[in-house]
Parts: sequence; structure tokens; C-alpha cells
Amino acid sequence: MESQQITLIQPKRAIPHTLVLEHVSPATRLLEKRRQMFEVQEALEQQKIEFNRKEEVFKRREEGLKKKDLELQESLIRFSKFLQENDAKRMHALKKAMDERKTREEKEREIEQLVSCCLVCYVTSGLSTIVAAAYM
Repeated sequence: MESQQITLIQPKRAIPHTLVLEHVSPATRLLEKRRQMFEVQEALEQQKIEFNRKEEVFKRREEGLKKKDLELQESLIRFSKFLQENDAKRMHALKKAMDERKTREEKEREIEQLVSCCLVCYVTSGLSTIVAAAYM
């Protein structure tokens, strides 16, 4: 066993804790592979944790967006209802104004007829008094 040595070569590049094994026993190689596998497994676990964290952030964001979308749809429905009610009120007010205008015009015509009738009556009654006074 003394003839076999573990050789650590430190290259100029940054290689993460990797042993360069040339003439080592299979058990040492197995241990090195297990260590490498452990490091890869740890990196994978860290990636899973980060992935789960990001997924949770995205889920919360998606829920927030869904909530805002629902609020926006409800607001749109309320606004549409408001516009419909406002339009109905406007149409009712226009109809009422037209009815009132029509009633006013009818009353004005009726007043004109009554005034002209009164004038005729007044004139005829005034003439009859004048004619009666002349014959007396």
C-alpha cells in the first residue's frame, strides 16, 4: 500500500474539491466518487429548495393577479351596470321632458283658444251694449 499514493494536483483552474486519482485503490476511488456524488446531491437539494421557494413566490404572485383580475371584472360589471342605469335615467328624463313640453304646448294652445274666445265674447258683449245704448 505504500507504493500507492493519492496525488493531489492543484491546477491553475478552480476545480471544486476534486481529487485527481491516478494510481489509487478502488476503495479510494469509490470514496471519491461517493464524495462527488454527495456534493452533486447537495447541489441538487439546494436547487430543489431554491426552485420550491421560487415556485411559492410565483404561486403567491399568481394568486394576487387572479384576485386583482377578479376585482377588475367585478368593477367592470358594476361600471357597466352604472352606465345602464344612467342611460335608463337619461332616457326617462328625456321622455319626461318631451311629455312636459307636449303638455305645455297643449295648455298654451288651450289658453290661446280661451283668450280668443274671451275676446270674442267681450267684443260681442261690448257691441251689444253699444247697440243697446244706441237704441235706447
